[in-house]
Amino acid sequence: WPPLAPPPPPPPLPSVARARAMKLSRAFTSCFKQALSSLTTGLQEEVQVGKRRIKLVRLLGEGGYSFVYLGVDCETGQEYAVKKILAQSSEQLELAKKEIQVMGRFRHPNLLALVDSEAKRGQEGK
Repeated sequence: WPPLAPPPPPPPLPSVARARAMKLSRAFTSCFKQALSSLTTGLQEEVQVGKRRIKLVRLLGEGGYSFVYLGVDCETGQEYAVKKILAQSSEQLELAKKEIQVMGRFRHPNLLALVDSEAKRGQEGK
């Protein structure tokens, strides 16, 4: 038996149908990206750090007791990495303060510089 040939490609869409299909495809892609973004971030939260008002755009990573977000200064548009540390005890708070002190001492071209820090009570009063 001779090998079967692949099926022929479908006939091209008429230009109006092709344009409509492309428009629907772009709309679906945009909608999907927005939905995925909201699932992975759930953000658009604004935080005050020192004198800066920062809009948290998306989650970049997380650790055992902290989260790192991409943040944008609401006035200047400058991007920052914003680390939220969840301290649920006085011991964790002291560890967070020591981490901030150590980060403030680092000066290296391959490390992000500590620009500012702020301590706030959580929404549950912790």
